[in-house]
Amino acid sequence: MRLENYLPYLVNRIGPPIEAGFADALAKAGVDLQSWRVLAALSEFGEQPVGSVSQLTSINFSTLSRLLDRMRRKGLVEKRRDGVDGRTVMVALTPAGRDRAEFLIPRALAYEAAMTRDFTKAEVETFKHLLGKLYDSLTRGAREDDERLAG
Repeated sequence: MRLENYLPYLVNRIGPPIEAGFADALAKAGVDLQSWRVLAALSEFGEQPVGSVSQLTSINFSTLSRLLDRMRRKGLVEKRRDGVDGRTVMVALTPAGRDRAEFLIPRALAYEAAMTRDFTKAEVETFKHLLGKLYDSLTRGAREDDERLAG
C-alpha cells in the first residue's frame, strides 16, 4: 500500500486545512464548525426534527443534542415539541441564528471558490458528485440496518 494513494488518508488529510481556512470567518461569527453546519442546514431547509438535522449535518444524535443545547443558550436556535407528534423535537433558527447564517454563507461560498480556483467548473461538479457517491456508499449499510430494525 502507498499511503499517498490511499483514499482514507487523502480524504482525512484535506480536513484540517479546509477547517483552518474557514476558521477566521467562524471566529468572527462566534460559532464553531459544527454550529455552522447546523446553521447552514436550518438556513437551507428551515425548521427540522432533530433527527433530520443529525442526518443533514452528519453529527451523531447525542453530540448534536448537546450542541443544540449550547446553541439554544447562545440564542441561535429554538427547540419545541412537534404539535402532531409530541415525541419529536423540532429545531429552528432564531433571528440571531439567521443573522449568523447570513453572515457566513457568502463567506463560505467565497471560500469554496478560493479553494477550488485551480479546478475547472466541470472538475468541481465531478468532485462533488464523487464525494456524494462515496458518502452514500459508506452510509448505505447503516441505513439498511436502521430500515431492517424498523421493519
